[in-house]
Amino acid sequence: MNEYITRRGSNITSFALFKIPFQQVPIPSIILALLAIFDGIIITLQVGVTTRLINMVVAGPDSGQMSNVWAYLLLFMLIMAYQWLSQDLSNLFKIKIDLSVSEYVNEQAIRKISRLQYSHVENNDSWDLISRVKLKLSKNVSDFFYNVLGFATLIIKIIGILIMIFNQVWWAGLFIAVLIIPLSILVKKGAKENYKAEIAITNNTRRAEYFDRMLIQKDAVEERVLFGFRDHINKKYRDYYDEAQRTRFKTKQTWFIKMKAGSVISSTFLICIIFFFLQPLLTGTITIGFFISISQAIFSLIQRLSWELTAYVDTLATINESRKDINLFFKLEEDSNALVLPSKEVFHLDSVEFENVIFKYPGTEKNILNGISFRLESKKNYAFVGANGSGKSTIIKLLTGLYHNYTGLIKINGIDIKSYPVSERHALISVLFQDFARYQITLKENILLGDINNFDANAKKMNQLIDHMGLRVLVDELPLGINTNLGKIQKDGVDISGGQWQRISIIRSLINQAPLKILDEPTASLDPISESILYEEYEKMTKGNTTILISHRLGSTKLADEIFVVDNGCIVEKGTHVELLANDNLYAHMFRSQKEWYEQ
Repeated sequence: MNEYITRRGSNITSFALFKIPFQQVPIPSIILALLAIFDGIIITLQVGVTTRLINMVVAGPDSGQMSNVWAYLLLFMLIMAYQWLSQDLSNLFKIKIDLSVSEYVNEQAIRKISRLQYSHVENNDSWDLISRVKLKLSKNVSDFFYNVLGFATLIIKIIGILIMIFNQVWWAGLFIAVLIIPLSILVKKGAKENYKAEIAITNNTRRAEYFDRMLIQKDAVEERVLFGFRDHINKKYRDYYDEAQRTRFKTKQTWFIKMKAGSVISSTFLICIIFFFLQPLLTGTITIGFFISISQAIFSLIQRLSWELTAYVDTLATINESRKDINLFFKLEEDSNALVLPSKEVFHLDSVEFENVIFKYPGTEKNILNGISFRLESKKNYAFVGANGSGKSTIIKLLTGLYHNYTGLIKINGIDIKSYPVSERHALISVLFQDFARYQITLKENILLGDINNFDANAKKMNQLIDHMGLRVLVDELPLGINTNLGKIQKDGVDISGGQWQRISIIRSLINQAPLKILDEPTASLDPISESILYEEYEKMTKGNTTILISHRLGSTKLADEIFVVDNGCIVEKGTHVELLANDNLYAHMFRSQKEWYEQ
């Protein structure tokens, strides 16, 4: 699917969606398509057999036709048996198609999401689009395939019945054919209105689901009980949920009235047509067998026009509207380097430089960095401090290549970082962000993911880091040691404390061989004293590396060889802890205001 857009440089067409099951599971898809065609033909065959059977019975034994009645009766029974079994056969093949299509489509969606430019990750509109598409993508593809086949079956049935009617009363057949056109147009227009409403509904539903998770997730239990905010959050949930349901009900109500009004009119005309057949029957133009069988077929047609046709056209039109979202989703800008693995080669780091770097986030007007410049030397410890929103974390996002739309120069070892192969740049830097991940897999995997190139060769280093970070007691207490699943996703998973998760995430960063280690406030949830102790341990384990600490708390900055004070996107001070205190400017004021946090 994503490959289709990349290869053709165009939108995903309805035909491309329809082809996916044939590409992924060709044999079940072909069989299902053949069944759909045969299902459409067999209604015409049934009318012919029924007509012949009734005519033979009405003619009686003296007509000489009774010798064939058993053959037609057997054929009639076989047709009925097939109609009973065909749905079960179709459902059997649909199971295989659903599984294969879901696997393929979800893989394409996940791959797309993993390649997105970082700006889309931080954009609410993009995530609303992703939520709409990802939630229903595989179902839309399967439903589109089934509905196209179902619609084809219905059209074949209608054409067969119309041909039989046209041969007997040509004007009736022509009238029914013309009647179907405005009904289809009405359904298609209603489907477009439905999908527009679904966009608003999806946005509200996503928000309702978030507040629903707040009410049921384990992480929020303690605060929910202690602070008693259940009713407040529940009201937010119900507000979004009720708004979504009101919009859906209003849209569906309007659609139902329009569609069923059209169906009632169509059904009335079709019933009238049956009465028009009485005159040809009385004059002998048509036989009693044809009258009974065609009347039965027309009543069947009434049901299909009233429900099946409107359902198929509505579903197909709705999926066609959602295809616009699918195309928007797959055309979101990608970072071609997002999935590039770090180089296996260990690189030496001499220096990192920012020269007059100016940056603002996409879609905004305010500069976050305003001509920032600094230089970092190899094997030294640095700290960037400042108030929240001053631009500290943005520096790291640019250094790691999450954003590229800056002016100025960022250099590593005197070379513009844009000149480096991405694999080398990934191998130079290891970052632990404030919102570190808690992977609900084994403790061992949680750590070794930090150096995927040496996943199976880092056991010794992992155990050393576990000891240095004070997690040996935890490992010994876990039922399966380092092979214990963490969290509650797995049946045998074990919950651990927030502090233990933080230490695991730091080990994951440390096991990486990158020469530049960055901590972007990952200990912000710790108390200041625990944070200082943890940084002291970290400093001992990063000897020989260049380290950057991002923080708005200053207790740990005393370990840095040089401190950069960031304010309003600029470096306003730099120096050692002692030098900055002596300057008695912004850093000194910040430190004095926090000093009591670290007094024991």
